[in-house]
Amino acid sequence: MEACPEYDPAKEPELDFESITVKHGVKPLQSNAEEGSRWMVGLMIEQTPCDSANIPYTFHVSLQGIVLALPGGLSGEKLELAVKVNGPAMLFGAAREMIRAATGRGPHQAVIIPSTNFLPPALPPSASVVTEGALGQPVTKVAKKAARKKPRG
Repeated sequence: MEACPEYDPAKEPELDFESITVKHGVKPLQSNAEEGSRWMVGLMIEQTPCDSANIPYTFHVSLQGIVLALPGGLSGEKLELAVKVNGPAMLFGAAREMIRAATGRGPHQAVIIPSTNFLPPALPPSASVVTEGALGQPVTKVAKKAARKKPRG
């Protein structure tokens, strides 16, 4: 995390999807039928450099986690899809809170990045998904509005 010295709080912050990059990956780990399957999940979220827009902070967050799928539940392609959708989503929620907490302790207002989902593009979108942002994933209208609101306080 780094506070941008050029940020002008008197002007509207230029926080939008185009300034945030999200990359994620999921790979299976060694597993067995008795204990279930294990998956390594990785996520990277990055805000573009300070000089590209009137933004309060620049940041780079990388997280990794392990998802354990217990036996007796989903299997095969359904399990793989569930892990690829939900694994990065769990890390994204944690990263989103880390960014909010860290930037909230800085000289400018806290940054709350918009929420997203990790559904593959081939799946039909749910009724609440209305657009695709630069995060590379569909985003809800609610998340898009929240990204533009000024923080309270």
